[in-house]
Parts: sequence; C-alpha cells; structure tokens
Amino acid sequence: MTNQAVWRDSLLKWTRFIAPSGSEHALVQALLQDAAATADATWSDALGNGYAQKDGQGPHVLICAPVDEPGVMVLDVDADGHERVAPIGPDAPAQWAGRLVRFVDGTVGLLLRDPQAPADRWEASQFSVDVAAGLRESVPQKLSVGLAGVIGEDAVELGEGSIAGRAVGPRAAVTAALAAYAELAQAGQRVTLALVVQRQTGHRGIRTVVQSTAADLTIVVEPIPIRPGGDEPRLGGGPVLRLRDPLLVLPQALQQFAERVASEAGRRLQRAVLTEDGSDAGTALRIARMPVIGVGMPVLAASPYAARVQLEDVDETARLVAVLGKRADTLTAERNML
Repeated sequence: MTNQAVWRDSLLKWTRFIAPSGSEHALVQALLQDAAATADATWSDALGNGYAQKDGQGPHVLICAPVDEPGVMVLDVDADGHERVAPIGPDAPAQWAGRLVRFVDGTVGLLLRDPQAPADRWEASQFSVDVAAGLRESVPQKLSVGLAGVIGEDAVELGEGSIAGRAVGPRAAVTAALAAYAELAQAGQRVTLALVVQRQTGHRGIRTVVQSTAADLTIVVEPIPIRPGGDEPRLGGGPVLRLRDPLLVLPQALQQFAERVASEAGRRLQRAVLTEDGSDAGTALRIARMPVIGVGMPVLAASPYAARVQLEDVDETARLVAVLGKRADTLTAERNML
C-alpha cells in the first residue's frame, strides 16, 4: 500500500472538495481521473455515481464508497441579501450558529441565528447566511436558489497520524476504497470501484450501483461514528465489520468469511452492533443478489459536520478490503448458505 505521509496527503486532498449530496460531480471526476491509471474503463451514470472497472481473473469484486457529505441548500434570498437555507442530510441546526458555509460556487457565508428565536427550540428556518453581499462588488448580490454548500472547517492534521475537520469520514472511506481497488486491479483481479453519491439523502446512490453492477462480492466501505472512550469499536483499532444496524443484519456465513480472511491475513478487525445510523451496506444487502459485506471506517464524530480519523485506520481498512477481494474465490461455500 502506502506510507502514512501519502495517506495524509491523499485524505487532505479529497477533503478540499465541496461535495454535498447532489453536487458531487467535481469530486467524482477527480477520483475517476486518479483511478484511471489502473482502469480499463471509467464512466458515470445518470444519478452521478462514478465507476472505474478493471477486467481480470476470478470473481467480480465491487468496492463501493460514499463521496457526498451533509450540507445545506439555498431556499430564498431576502432584501438584505441574506440567504435562507434548508439542510441536506442530517437536520442539526443546533450545530449551525456561527459556522461558515462554503458553497459549491466558491462563495463563503456566515450562519446567523435570529436573535428573537426561542432559546429552547432550534430550527433551520431561524437561520440566514450572510455573504456580505452589499459590501464587496466581487460577491454576487444574490446566491441562486438551489445552490448547495457545506458547513464546517477545512480538515487539518491534529498531531501525527490524526486528521480532523469537515468531510473526513466519507473521504477517509473513499481513500481506502480507492487504494484497495488499485491493489486488486494491479494484481489482475476483476474489480469495479463505485463512487457512490447521495448517501445523505436516503442512500439513493447505492441502489443504482448495486442494481446496475453484476458482482460476485460487494464490499461497502463507509464511515461508522464511534463513542469516545468506548471499548469497541474504537479509533485506531482498525476497520469495523457491520454486524447490525437499522438497515442491516449481516448473515452469519458472511461474518465468518470476513473474520476468517482477516485472521489468516493478520489484519485487524473490529465489530459493531449499531442501533442508529443506517448504511449503504444495509441498503445494498437488501437489494443485492450476491453477498454484501459492510466494512466501516471508525470516525470520532463531534457533530454531523466535523469528525476525526486516524490514518492507521485508513491503511488497515484499505488492506482488509484488498485481502477480502483477493479471497473472494473462497466465498463459494458461505454464499451457498445464504
């Protein structure tokens, strides 16, 4: 794979893209350009999902990872040039006050809460975005209705091996997925990388990906929020096998396959039984005709808009996904039990 400095540089590069659900095109195209070095073909579908495919030997392995992040969308603009916005993804206005919004057109604004709003009730309708429209000629007087943006601070390195800030969860997952795809492609495996859009809006992108891709094994890599101080899963403990969440109950045969492969390869593997936070993996498992395994990237989430990841988890996740793909030919017995 790669060393920690390369993981850091790759992750920080992808977090610089502003990609709320529905506005992922620029990021998807940049990722496809990166994947093209080992791909026989790259393309995007009508929804915006991106694909990189390598023809090769063995079972067809599909590696999926989300590219989008939560954000906001402009609803209307008042006479003073302040924009009213609605959430895209989690509805968490209690986390908005005083935060910056970065719109996909490059405009930056400040979220302001109505001072007359009740102290005990936080709603998106109480907020406006100030972009200093009347102060600088270079700033548009009005942002267009429907323009999307993201909330939060750009990602930074917090000490050696730790990255924190906006979008680090999904970008860490896609960084690991991209690396695992490249390793399998270079090894001659038949493999497809799917860059999945609109995870924040009801897991829409993964539905199209799974329905349009005939894979023998699907591995979904996505962030898993963890609790500080918990025993397992924990930050720095390696990738997480999703056993259950509101959209998924992993069949025992697939759990045994993942655990056996990880053990034989000497790879770390944590386990999670989640009562909240649905997943792309769960959505895929419900509609796929072939096995689906959800591999989680542990993320210490301070809010829907800021989190921290460990680079060692990115490395371990990429290595586990690659070895699962390489051992997909041993899944026959487990698949017959599903």
